[in-house]
Amino acid sequence: MYKVIRGFFDLEDYKDTKSGRVYHEYVEGDEYPRAGVDPGAERVALLASDDNLQGEPLIESVGGPTDAVDPEDEPGEDESGEKTDSKSGKK
Repeated sequence: MYKVIRGFFDLEDYKDTKSGRVYHEYVEGDEYPRAGVDPGAERVALLASDDNLQGEPLIESVGGPTDAVDPEDEPGEDESGEKTDSKSGKK
């Protein structure tokens, strides 16, 4: 899941109307993408980088399956095979 960190109009998410295209507006704090929209990985990477038309990141990852887990946060096993809390080293 991603959070909008700078408002933008999504040029790939629009409706055609009699008077022209109406682009979906994201404001700071919105969840990206909105329900029913499935942008490709390339689009997400573009919006999260400074390679977009605004020249700065527009979204950032806020958890979920796209975030890598820090191995320091995962419980592990010591040399004897006993479970430990990897941060404290306690069994």
